[in-house]
Amino acid sequence: MLPLLRIGRGRLAAVLALTLAAPLAQAVYLNPRGQGQVLIYPYYTANAGYNTLLSLVNDSAQAKALKLRFHEGHNGRVVFSANLYLAPHDVWTGGVFAAPDGHAALVTDDNSCAVPDLRNAPGLPELPDGRSYTPFTTADFSGARADGGPTDAARTREGHIEVIEMGKLSGTSADAVAFTSNGGRLHPRACAQLIDAWRPAGYWTTNAATDLAAPGGGLYGNATVVDVAEGLVFSVPATALENFSVRSQHSAPDSAHPNLADAVSDTASGAVTAQVSLGTRTVSATYPAARAIDAISAVLATTYSAGESVWSHNSDALTEWVLAAPTKRFYVDATLQNAGFGGAPFQARNGDQSGGRACQLYPGDYNLSRYDRSTDTLIDFGTPAPQQTLCYDTTVLAIGGPNIGTQSPVLGSRTQNIVDAFEEGTVSLQWSTGATAPAQNGESFRGLPVIGWQLVNYFNGNIGALMSNYSAVTPLRGDAVCTRNGADC
Repeated sequence: MLPLLRIGRGRLAAVLALTLAAPLAQAVYLNPRGQGQVLIYPYYTANAGYNTLLSLVNDSAQAKALKLRFHEGHNGRVVFSANLYLAPHDVWTGGVFAAPDGHAALVTDDNSCAVPDLRNAPGLPELPDGRSYTPFTTADFSGARADGGPTDAARTREGHIEVIEMGKLSGTSADAVAFTSNGGRLHPRACAQLIDAWRPAGYWTTNAATDLAAPGGGLYGNATVVDVAEGLVFSVPATALENFSVRSQHSAPDSAHPNLADAVSDTASGAVTAQVSLGTRTVSATYPAARAIDAISAVLATTYSAGESVWSHNSDALTEWVLAAPTKRFYVDATLQNAGFGGAPFQARNGDQSGGRACQLYPGDYNLSRYDRSTDTLIDFGTPAPQQTLCYDTTVLAIGGPNIGTQSPVLGSRTQNIVDAFEEGTVSLQWSTGATAPAQNGESFRGLPVIGWQLVNYFNGNIGALMSNYSAVTPLRGDAVCTRNGADC
């Protein structure tokens, strides 16, 4: 029998007081309920007649400062960035479309506070109805920032979106975003105050931490892709990361920070802990501040991406998958100056392949198999397996024939990879030979940090003078596997 520890009543009270006073450890994790401090929208597009409608909800009782950032699909370079300041329980909405000059652009009728002003800033181009819009920029992948990939406006038209909570607002800044009624219409009290705060000598230009406290979470959102002409619409919820940061990280609208490499769980050391669900249990892995991006890769890592496919020769049913790798750029892009560059799980570098791409080839990583229900057989795609499945920051996997063209048939994507056609079945992309960098205690998570979903479009044409087209979206399946110093966690 183990000996009992004898502690006097006074000492016991002191020990209990210390225990109760100790802060609970915080760890970043993937929230299955879809709420968090960080939202990752796997895809936006303004290609092929599509528009993308974005909704962002602050489902909390605190006013928030948020970073909204669009990353193009080729290498994840930034094409748009702004700060949003939302009141408690506020909703911000906007739409992405193809402007007349070919750039993607953002238009919003929402009067929530934004810096820069997205509705009334002088010099913005206008739609025929008089609404202003903000074109996306090619500056981050052209000129001195060229990365070997395309430099045209079309590159801005697809990619993924990130929203990062920078902190909770207080004081006069929180008062500025509070809604008031004027003529029966609700609007924030003083968005102009927040715009002025970022001007030269403004109070946030002088001290960005003014009126900011640590983030509190409670964000969620959706991206809805619409093709009005074809009568198609589908909606995808954002992936949510909870407990991303224990301190505020407020910055100017065009700042590169905070980004996914700025997670922090411990204010003293800057270390970040990832909490990863393994089904019936969770594993916590801690990374030093310089390797914070590895913690985000850990919570997103999956050993495979699996889903279904429906395809027909006359194109009345087509399937495409969207695969987003939101942390990939930190490992493949030398210009980000991140400690993750060239490390697991993405050892490739931008420009290793033609077109400025980073196509990491893992032995066995790209083995694809299919189950064809029409013949009740399991068929392998052959050897070698497709070698460019994840050449891009955001990849569209098109299920179709070898002459599918330079753009995918459904989404019109230019960052596509092709899988040979078959009528019906399943596809599984195996990432299991990849693995994240080890944490401080040796934990590593097999696979790649990939999120995505499958889209099936059914084109029935006109039935009884009515267009009868349909879309269905389903998340891709995957799992998490942890090893510690070569053994299972």
